[in-house]
Amino acid sequence: MQNHQAQAAKPIRSAFTRPIISQKIRSFDTLAEAGRHIERLQRINRPYRFNIIQAGRRWCVCRIVSGEV
Repeated sequence: MQNHQAQAAKPIRSAFTRPIISQKIRSFDTLAEAGRHIERLQRINRPYRFNIIQAGRRWCVCRIVSGEV
């Protein structure tokens, strides 16, 4: 019989304990199109943070409202 020792779980970093709240801006057929759109937005809106979410077969560009990335 093997002796299994319980390992203490590592604590989750505080940056990953808060949810990311984002606002959908636009959706695209491909990830490349969504990436190009974010590049254009970053040239104009420097203080904002963006993320891309896959929703079904489309890619949604979202502006991060609150939370950490």
